[in-house]
Amino acid sequence: MRADNAAFNSVNQSLTKKPRYVVEIAFDAGATPTDFIYLTSHNDAETPGGANTMYNVVKKISGTSQKLDVLNARATIGSISFRVQDFNRLLTDLMRVKLDAGFGLRQKRVRFYIGDSVLAWSEYQLITTQLIQSVTVDDKAEYTFRCSDLQRITRKNIFNLQTVNLNATLSAPKNTALTANVNATDTTFNVMDTTGFNTSGKFIINNEICAYTGLTVTSFTGLTRGVNSTVAVSHLGTSGGDAVITEVMNIVIPASQSNASFELLEHGTSYGDAQNQTVGYFKIEDEIIRYYSKSNLTTFTDCVRGALQTRAVEHEVDLGLTENDRKPKIQEYVYLEMPILKLALAILTGDLYNQPGRTLPTGWNLGIDPGFVATSKFIIH
Repeated sequence: MRADNAAFNSVNQSLTKKPRYVVEIAFDAGATPTDFIYLTSHNDAETPGGANTMYNVVKKISGTSQKLDVLNARATIGSISFRVQDFNRLLTDLMRVKLDAGFGLRQKRVRFYIGDSVLAWSEYQLITTQLIQSVTVDDKAEYTFRCSDLQRITRKNIFNLQTVNLNATLSAPKNTALTANVNATDTTFNVMDTTGFNTSGKFIINNEICAYTGLTVTSFTGLTRGVNSTVAVSHLGTSGGDAVITEVMNIVIPASQSNASFELLEHGTSYGDAQNQTVGYFKIEDEIIRYYSKSNLTTFTDCVRGALQTRAVEHEVDLGLTENDRKPKIQEYVYLEMPILKLALAILTGDLYNQPGRTLPTGWNLGIDPGFVATSKFIIH
């Protein structure tokens, strides 16, 4: 909801108000332009000091109202058009100079301000920000600018999740358990049984992933602790401790398919799963699987089974069917966990607040230039 400044609010409630309108047009691109022309409705309308201004040229401002599409969960702010009288071809000449320099007006930012004859420019109220869609002129040298709200140029569809096939039946991961306590630096884990584990590989215990280079019947040896940005910690091998060890595996899809479009995301501190790690997720039937990288376009590497409190089970594939008919499918899965305002900003722009240089994947956000969003109006904890 718009919050009017006190001076404007006072005048706006007066019975003798004399509204003044100012249209700010940007010739340079982006959400933070610097090259403006100000068009006013009256000779005594205020504009920023030193601004390039054409007074008493705005003849009419009209617009369509906000629309709410309940079925498709979509709202539009509405569209605005305005007419400008071009006295002595001043506007025509200016636009031609800018166009020759490569600064046409289509999709450029336009802002609408309202004030009053008794208000200073600092007390004018910004009403809306839109983008110019078209400019036409009639035989009376009157220009019509048609604008639209930002939502009309955002991506229409996001979260178009990818689907691929399993290359073969996926067995449930192997499990074992510690038989003795370990500290954060131990490089050998004594366990109940290593049957079924590869002779080298990775496993997860609690939230720590360990790489190992060898094994015996009852131990993993040559451990590298806390790999994949996890944290090496102590683990209890006594009854009631967090002693379960689970195989971390690679999952392969058919050579004719590709996992290139599956996205990984760097998690911040707000995530309950894989905090401060860069991971992706996919779903097979009811099981969610977390992975840490991809290779050769056909392999999800370092997969942790049964993520997000799901259960790791076998997924059987009928190899007698054609590749596209095989089930179950691997379906990309989106997991986002952050404060609601940070999430809203991320979906609007892709920017991850307080994670410099980090963004949501392109297909997960609406693509609005961050400069169009006033983060000062957000309160994010």
